[in-house]
Amino acid sequence: MLITAFLNLLNKFVVQVKKNTAYILFLGCFFVDLVISSMSGPGRGTFALKAAGSLITFISVTFFLQTEQKKPLHFPKILFTLLCLWLCLAALSLTYSLNPIYGGYKLGNLLVSTFPFIVFSGIFFATLSQEKIKILASLIGAILFSLCLLVIAFKPFQYQSLYSFSLLNWSHVVLGRILGVGYIFGVTMVFKAKNHRDRLIYSLLLLLLIVANYITGLRAGLLGISIISLSYIPWLFVKTRDKSALLHVFSAIIIGIGAIVLQPESKATPHFERIAAITGNNATEDISIGVRKKIYELSLRMFSEKPFLGSGLGGYCRHYESEVTVTTRYSHNIFLEFGVELGLPGLFILGCMLWFIFSRAKYSAVQMATFSFALWLALFSKDMASNTLLWAGLGLLFLHGKNALSSMQSE
Repeated sequence: MLITAFLNLLNKFVVQVKKNTAYILFLGCFFVDLVISSMSGPGRGTFALKAAGSLITFISVTFFLQTEQKKPLHFPKILFTLLCLWLCLAALSLTYSLNPIYGGYKLGNLLVSTFPFIVFSGIFFATLSQEKIKILASLIGAILFSLCLLVIAFKPFQYQSLYSFSLLNWSHVVLGRILGVGYIFGVTMVFKAKNHRDRLIYSLLLLLLIVANYITGLRAGLLGISIISLSYIPWLFVKTRDKSALLHVFSAIIIGIGAIVLQPESKATPHFERIAAITGNNATEDISIGVRKKIYELSLRMFSEKPFLGSGLGGYCRHYESEVTVTTRYSHNIFLEFGVELGLPGLFILGCMLWFIFSRAKYSAVQMATFSFALWLALFSKDMASNTLLWAGLGLLFLHGKNALSSMQSE
């Protein structure tokens, strides 16, 4: 059953590749660039990799748009205004930054990676159609099946290593984010499936995604999809009134949880055992949570000292010569980071961007769930330049109202 389901999705993907080479190439580069642009590790190598990712994706976009028989795309004025305000404020803040060198590095990341990816996201959303939705679903389904099988079979994680890409040592942070979004995709496709065979296939994928998400050990990711499920699954059911889909989703969740409980203790188990112990002073016993507590306390202190203009882009890094600011480099919370480094003007710009993202995402359940999950993750990790899963939502400004993804909720 497992092999048959995987081969079925793979076959659909191969057929679509032959028919839509330019679009498949664009999608491949787009998703790879999403992963690359989400890397927050400092260094010239990371910066060069991000620049290369943007360049290659730009080439694929150019090739793809030449094959599209549609009217030229127009850059939204409101998006142009938001990005200009963000860029100007960030650049101006370097003049008083407490760490202008690191601030310049962050500004460079915005220019060569974050802003281009937002534009690529706009092109992605603006060119979607019902036919391309089928291609997208086949591509994502085949990739997620492959990742889940690899994660479950090899458990290739060293949880102390955040960004490692050796053959048997992957980044649990990167994979946890991908599989978390994959869970939302899996739930959506179970409700969208038009026949019993496809529904079974996507139910099986959803089951695998639940187990694989657990194995990654990304606690924020697992908590995030658990919280979002409380509203997303009922929302889909209210829209579709599909009792069979609801039964398949709950069956996949129950069997997935059962598989987790019954499997031999994995290396991820201690991560989740510590969740139950997070009460009062016990929180600091967990290294990750204890460090974040120090980060948030210091960030609030820095914001209270310079609330109007902030400490400048990169100003958090090495502030007060504190060890925690040397090793963490940024606030690990999107609101605190904008407040600490760009002050109240930065928080205003952030608020405007989030308002536009979610006011446009409301037309599609899958969009709302995905960007809610991205915002949840941004509360605990990544810096402003590397939270590109969240900033992809700004690409919705290329649209006017509903788009092809609205059909994913079968209104």
